[in-house]
Amino acid sequence: MKLYLNFAFLENLVMSDDQTDRHIDIKRLLSSPQSGMELIVDFDPEEVYRNPDQRTVFRQIAQKLPTWDANFLTNCQTKEFHETGEANLFFIDEDRAEIVQEYGCFCVSTNCLEKADFLFHVEEIPIDKSLRSWTFLKDIKHSCNSIVITDNYFFSDEKSYLENLRSICENLMPTSLADGFLFDFTIIGYDSRKHLCSVQKHYKILCDYFEKEFSYGINLTIICDTYHDRYIFTNYYSIKSGQGFALFKDQRLLPGKQTTIDFKSITHKGRLSSAAQTRLVQLQKCIAINRTERMADKFAGSRKNRLLQ
Repeated sequence: MKLYLNFAFLENLVMSDDQTDRHIDIKRLLSSPQSGMELIVDFDPEEVYRNPDQRTVFRQIAQKLPTWDANFLTNCQTKEFHETGEANLFFIDEDRAEIVQEYGCFCVSTNCLEKADFLFHVEEIPIDKSLRSWTFLKDIKHSCNSIVITDNYFFSDEKSYLENLRSICENLMPTSLADGFLFDFTIIGYDSRKHLCSVQKHYKILCDYFEKEFSYGINLTIICDTYHDRYIFTNYYSIKSGQGFALFKDQRLLPGKQTTIDFKSITHKGRLSSAAQTRLVQLQKCIAINRTERMADKFAGSRKNRLLQ
């Protein structure tokens, strides 16, 4: 993971009198070698360190041995910069910061540090009959430009899958992206109880839905292949469901579908594991499935997804 940091953000953060848990979490993410972040800065570390007025600020991240890239604020305004599988985080105080979000990237400034909260919290949301759709996803909505869903039974009910997908997309996907920048969307799963996988039919239905409901283009892929666990992966989150994601029908929870949805950001670390490493293992399985050659009745789409590179 790469974390892009400009000096203005670092200075404003360090000089702030605020010492909330939020500030402490961000400082730990920037400074700790155990955070797993590759730190990219827009200033020469040696030059800053030699400046007595700036040395105190730099010492906050000195353990990370940052890489200097004076042009990253310019380069990140191009489509090419974002066509990689990197989960880039931007901590910048800069007028152009909002443009980064047009490419589905996480970006925070010291004027809105609360946007970083989702990086530091684990959520477990119980799903019961009080819920009627996936509208609760809006509470963890964040910038992203790619999604991968793994669920063998997502398409099993011909009448409910579109209702669930609509609700998931409406509450998780961005409202807009830069002109000509495509959102990647991949669904992997296969219900072995069904003899036919109507992948081309589902592909046409979903393409029509995406074209009608979203202002930006969506690069859809559907692959009929078995995948045991049920996940939604975004650029920055792993969402896991014990009962999959086709939970609702006619705005009611389906019988026997009570479950708990687990949410972890890529920065979360436990005592013995990290969310980023667990996510990598799961996505490597998806990459292998995505690269496997198969008959035309078993997949539809370009098989391009930034998360599956």
